[in-house]
Amino acid sequence: MSDWSVASKDRLSELVASQIRDAIRSGRLKPGDRLIESALAERLDVSKTPVREAIRDLERQGLVQQHPRRGSFVRSMTVQDLREIRILRATLEGLAMRLGMEHGNTEPWIEELQSLIVQIRESSSPSDMNELHAQFHVALSSRSQNGRLDEMLASLRAQTRIFLSFVHLLYEGSGEIADEHLEFIDVIRSENPSLVQPLFRRHILEDGARLEAIWSSQTTELSEETT
Repeated sequence: MSDWSVASKDRLSELVASQIRDAIRSGRLKPGDRLIESALAERLDVSKTPVREAIRDLERQGLVQQHPRRGSFVRSMTVQDLREIRILRATLEGLAMRLGMEHGNTEPWIEELQSLIVQIRESSSPSDMNELHAQFHVALSSRSQNGRLDEMLASLRAQTRIFLSFVHLLYEGSGEIADEHLEFIDVIRSENPSLVQPLFRRHILEDGARLEAIWSSQTTELSEETT
């Protein structure tokens, strides 16, 4: 299948990990699915060694769980997982944004964020809006110039991709989510870093609490459908 193809390049395990990660994000691999090395190797046309290394990397990122004597599985996320991650994201994304504000020359940054807001407003499907929403938050922390912080945030975001498929349910439409995210640009323009953390607490923590309720109801319905 072309959507699983991997080119022959160096650091093959990273490319394999990227393919598996994208499959998890897109829903081709679902929570609880078993990752069978031989099947993945055949599908990706690689040996089992890079697949094994990729699975280890994804386990470190929190996307895969190892179960003794059973194998590797796509991690099944819970409401508690979401609660823990959103607390960390509110703190770390706020820190990244403050660091970005300290570096000055914020106009190119603001222009990038404004462009994403326009795209969010014009998005025609929930999946497009959810993806653009994720891109906006990546852009918010892109100027931190702190590699370790970037790595931590990338790991947290990877773990929450499955939850992001429900973000559109928090808003009445793309216009509402676009308007809400204008607040971040206003804070950057204010050049007042003390405004950052309260904004993130409200945006991620309060919206996250609503998202927990949605996720809980959705997973309960799914469980009832499969029993």
